[in-house]
Amino acid sequence: MSIPSILSILSILSIQCAMLAAGEPPAASEKPAPPPGWLSIDWPVRRTVELKEASPECMVAFAHDGLAAVDGRDIRVIAPNGQPTDFLIKELSAQSASVVFNASPGPGTYRVYYGNLDPALKPPMGGLVRVENSQWKPDGGYRGIIYHTRGPRGRQELRSFDDTKKHFDELARLTVKTEENKNPVATREVFYTELKDSFEEYGLIDADVLIPENATWVFGEGDLRFTNTLRVLAVDGQPVLQGWFEALSGGIISPRGQGKIALVKGPHRLRYYASGPFELKIAKEGPKLEFEGIGGSWCHFPKAVESATGELEIIPGKTLAQVCLDLAAAANAREFTRAKTIQRFVQDVIGDADPAARDQALRALDELESAAYRFNWMTEAKNPARTGYADEPVELPLKHMGGNRVFVQNSFGIEGITVAGGVAYMGEPFRLGPEPWPITSPPAIYDGVFYGGSKDCNLYACDLVRRRVLWRFLSGGPIYGGPVVYRERFGRSDRVYFCSLDGKLYCLDRKQGRMLWNYPTRDWIEGAPAIDAGRVFIASNDAALYCIDAELGVLRWQHQCDGPLASTPVVSDGTVFIGSGAGTMFAVEASSGKTRWQVGGNGPIVGAAASPGRVVFTSADGKLHSLNAADGKPHWAAADLAGPVKAPPIIVGSVAFAGTLTGEVKGVDLQAGTVAWSDTVRFGKDIVKPLAFMDGKLYVPAAGRGNGGYTVFGK
Repeated sequence: MSIPSILSILSILSIQCAMLAAGEPPAASEKPAPPPGWLSIDWPVRRTVELKEASPECMVAFAHDGLAAVDGRDIRVIAPNGQPTDFLIKELSAQSASVVFNASPGPGTYRVYYGNLDPALKPPMGGLVRVENSQWKPDGGYRGIIYHTRGPRGRQELRSFDDTKKHFDELARLTVKTEENKNPVATREVFYTELKDSFEEYGLIDADVLIPENATWVFGEGDLRFTNTLRVLAVDGQPVLQGWFEALSGGIISPRGQGKIALVKGPHRLRYYASGPFELKIAKEGPKLEFEGIGGSWCHFPKAVESATGELEIIPGKTLAQVCLDLAAAANAREFTRAKTIQRFVQDVIGDADPAARDQALRALDELESAAYRFNWMTEAKNPARTGYADEPVELPLKHMGGNRVFVQNSFGIEGITVAGGVAYMGEPFRLGPEPWPITSPPAIYDGVFYGGSKDCNLYACDLVRRRVLWRFLSGGPIYGGPVVYRERFGRSDRVYFCSLDGKLYCLDRKQGRMLWNYPTRDWIEGAPAIDAGRVFIASNDAALYCIDAELGVLRWQHQCDGPLASTPVVSDGTVFIGSGAGTMFAVEASSGKTRWQVGGNGPIVGAAASPGRVVFTSADGKLHSLNAADGKPHWAAADLAGPVKAPPIIVGSVAFAGTLTGEVKGVDLQAGTVAWSDTVRFGKDIVKPLAFMDGKLYVPAAGRGNGGYTVFGK
């Protein structure tokens, strides 16, 4: 379904929603009339804040349930006079927000707007949003000054708090002195929602924090990988951290980078001097120090009065047509997660009042789901069907563009890569626990959550915004195949599917990690599940291909092959493709399990990819094959990749890409059947999982003891 056709469907739906939400038209006093650029298009939802007494500032916390952008770019506050007012985003997560706003317009009804998908909106710098020409700044929180000066850099010059304070006081004096010459030493004032940033030269931060209880508190620098960096901290004027700290392996906080102080419950003032990248953390003293970043929850604003917000409102009128259902804008901005959240919210508003409108909303949600997979590489082999096919043009040759090293324990320590929103994910998104168990599957990225299988037999769900583990599920064996999130067409619930070396297919509730069902096979499963049209396909080392009902977890059919199956099935145009260890490629009818064709005589098959009318597969003897998807006839003699192969190929336009165990990556012209491009990975050596391609860039993951990572190629 195309975007224009979706919009034609949704124009009807938007009228239905507006009729349900509108009631009486808004009074003239309720209609914001902000300066140009503040509300470029109407916002879909808002919450009211009743400020009963005069106060210079007001602080409100509310649940946005995923309707607001993760960087707060779409949040706006409108004063009782209908004009915008300044605000600072105190804290923002994937589900909630807290803001402090300028309440100088006086008591009355303020409104907090969010949910705008307009791609032209820009993220606020440091969380601060000011009305044009305003100089407002909140009293409290985290604010700093960046000084542009080289000054002293030796460790002997600023070792103590007193020396550092004198130096920064002199910088402040020079700043005032040079303002007349319009060449200040201080480059800019900055605001923070958490004490984490980077200074090219020197920075001074004043932070008002609220300590929750009487205790001894330990402060530490969260990342000591950087050498020759200044770290001087005073709490209420008492030095806690002093000196320059060196790099340490593993990024673990060292006693040299810690300081402690006894503090009473209540507000306290931090003064932090730093150079280079910094991340200030805090922990309550105890047998085990559990550090956390000093984020917005620790902020204190002494002059701000706290107020509650009203219920979430859908703004009447044309709002839903312009914003909530503007899927074209959402697709252009690739705001799929938030667009789907807004769509579900509208769907809940509709309820069962109009079944036709409800079905239209579900179709729109399905299209958003498809678009998210089309514009990203969010799971192993790109999509739930595991086609490994990107309908993008690619021009050879490609050039090395960079990459990243990822620590691995062994050749199976880290294996796969996914790319979502232009960000590559490989291995742990952050430290998942005290033990260095590696992520051994290509991760799946879905609605801001990372799903990855580990050698410790757990499937992890991690919030990428708040950087915390949401849940973990313990299976009966290590997990090597990539998990996948799948929602039935016209369905309401998302589920996570994955396979384990214990020989089982697992189905979990995505939100809580609760097992809904599992299906056992007779041997281990090394590959990943493929899903299409409500059916889950898995290949087991017991030489059988299974078709399981995605909803019920019951067997629909089973197809016995001629050898063990260690790869991931591929589903395309109603056909399931799977290769065996005996060297036979099978094409099986997805609905019935009947054999459409089979072609043998190859080396052990390690994986496949499919594009319209074509299936491509690699064999362990270093060959890449291309067959007609309808009858299995070869397009040309197998292309020689000149090295042993363990990774499945991918298809991008008219080129198939595959890697070898010697670290070489090849591009095969699918028209000629010849290797048209070749290069070598810069990180790792053993290419054992599928590559990824997004926005003209080829991502090649490779393992190797202590030297894994991914290499990027492009134009």
